[in-house]
Amino acid sequence: PFIFLSVPIPGATDRTLTVTYVPLDPTEPMKTLRVTLGKNADVANMQRKVVAMLNEANAAAGKEEKEEEIQVVDVCLADVWSHEIYSFYEPDDHVDKIRDSDFTYAFHLDSVASIRRDVDEKEKSKKDDDGAKEGEGDDNDDEGVGKKKKRRPRYRLDLATLTDLNRGGGDSGWQDA
Repeated sequence: PFIFLSVPIPGATDRTLTVTYVPLDPTEPMKTLRVTLGKNADVANMQRKVVAMLNEANAAAGKEEKEEEIQVVDVCLADVWSHEIYSFYEPDDHVDKIRDSDFTYAFHLDSVASIRRDVDEKEKSKKDDDGAKEGEGDDNDDEGVGKKKKRRPRYRLDLATLTDLNRGGGDSGWQDA
């Protein structure tokens, strides 16, 4: 009794996105990558694919052994619009959210391990400096009583200059860098 049978026409199941990689080292050039993903993929899949492509390219270029491979957690994907970051992509966002006209950038960030190492070193050097300072001074100065903390110098501006700065600059001699 049915003359016609409706059958869905299969569409493209893959999507190719252009991602610009910004390396951590400012002397290295940026790279443009073309990443092909399934339409149902999420940003975490795209991030893993970008990192795999970069590590492959580094291995093919014969990068030195001392350079470690780029880790997925050290790459941040962002949408850039009008030369400013418009939004960061979350790992659970779908690739459908990214339009073909969007400029997607993959920023290589400093690794979490190296940041922790730097923070630990700074805290250790600060404790060492504080320990050295405690030994100095009078014997009568128990527990820092009577010691004054050093303050950064503060500058007092007249009312007209403050008003001018709050309005956005003007003729005060300040220029945007």
